Amino acid sequence: MKRYAHAAGFTVVEVMIVLAVTGGLFLAIAATMTGRQRSNEFVQAVQDVRAQIQQTISEVQSGYYTNDQNLSCTAGGSGPFLSATPVDRGSNVDCLYLGNVMQFAIKDTDPQEYRVYSVVGVRSGTDLASAQPKLLTDPSGTDNGKSFTLKYGLKAVAMRAGPSNAGAFAVLSSLDDASSDSSGTQQIDVYSLTPSMLNAPLGGLVGQINSALGSPTKNPAGGIRICFEGGSKQFGLVTIGGSGRQLSVDLRIMTLSNCGI
Repeated sequence: MKRYAHAAGFTVVEVMIVLAVTGGLFLAIAATMTGRQRSNEFVQAVQDVRAQIQQTISEVQSGYYTNDQNLSCTAGGSGPFLSATPVDRGSNVDCLYLGNVMQFAIKDTDPQEYRVYSVVGVRSGTDLASAQPKLLTDPSGTDNGKSFTLKYGLKAVAMRAGPSNAGAFAVLSSLDDASSDSSGTQQIDVYSLTPSMLNAPLGGLVGQINSALGSPTKNPAGGIRICFEGGSKQFGLVTIGGSGRQLSVDLRIMTLSNCGI
């Protein structure tokens, strides 16, 4: 009498265990890959804004004027006066390009939006105060800044200049030789604009910045520190200036809420 061997199979319970383990491993690998992707996106986003800050500083160092409008600018009792009369670039003999302002976290706009403004002053000024700096706007005073967007959901969540909260900073020609970084004949310094705040309303932003430009703080101790959050407890601290390095832009990646500032 012949005997036949029957191949042993998996029970339903065993199959379910294998599927559960396989599924768990797949989810763990997927979660790891997703976390790594988010981490890479965060690093890319915060490095991108650091590069934009450095470019904004470099434009001031080189005297590069970024505005597209050929407005007529004349000197007035209250500082530069802009009119809609078109003129060729470089022919505004009464006015001088002084530098740039960067404002982060603007209310009533995309949460990731930030803006860069050009600053003009009276050419006859012998220092920043007498140049009466103002944002370059349309003749009506309409916001004329250039908009940029932080990548991958990055947000500016805190900004401090010395002991004070801020929302904007300026990189300007000081028109003097006092303890400033130089590029050729340009004397460049970093200024904190206080009071200015993150989440300031768009409607009153020009007036707020112009008011702060009247008495900015030059090269604040400790520099200007901006904290960017990328979610999942990822923070990037960008420090502009400080330690006698007015035009430096440093970046630190950390897990401290609001970067500890």
